Amino acid sequence: IQLMTWMLNSVNSCSKQVILHNKTAYDMWKTLEQMYGRRHDMLRTYQISSQIFKLEQGSMSVTNYFATLKGLWDEFDYYRMENWSSTDDHQRYLKLLEKDRIIKFLDGLTAEFENLKGQILGLDPTPSLEQVYYKILSEEGRKRTMNNKGISTGGPPIGETSVFIGSANKFRP
Repeated sequence: IQLMTWMLNSVNSCSKQVILHNKTAYDMWKTLEQMYGRRHDMLRTYQISSQIFKLEQGSMSVTNYFATLKGLWDEFDYYRMENWSSTDDHQRYLKLLEKDRIIKFLDGLTAEFENLKGQILGLDPTPSLEQVYYKILSEEGRKRTMNNKGISTGGPPIGETSVFIGSANKFRP
């Protein structure tokens, strides 16, 4: 009863009217989940995927570009979360997903990173997404330092150098 009371007090009046006549807290929860649970929302998945596809660094720092991608990927993962029957298949999927994300990250960078992108893509084994980000971030810092010393590096001075990476390793064993 306490849980049901809490649920009723936690929702807006329209939702309250819908769940008021449920007999158990579980039934209330299931009704709310059906109303608001958008875990497999194809429209939102499409919107996020489209944003990821179109995103480029442009005038953003590497940090801002990566943080924006990371936020979109985290949201995309939420909507695409599946229950895997095979741990091995899930691990293979995660490795492929990480390679796709490395390619997207590198592809969206400005032309000033072309040489480093080529070097990274030639590495075997493929570094992790976080390692790739760090290599690019280090290059951005090197270019900024050289610009501050008056040495031309072919690019404008760069700003930020940190990023909140969040749950980047949440799927790793």
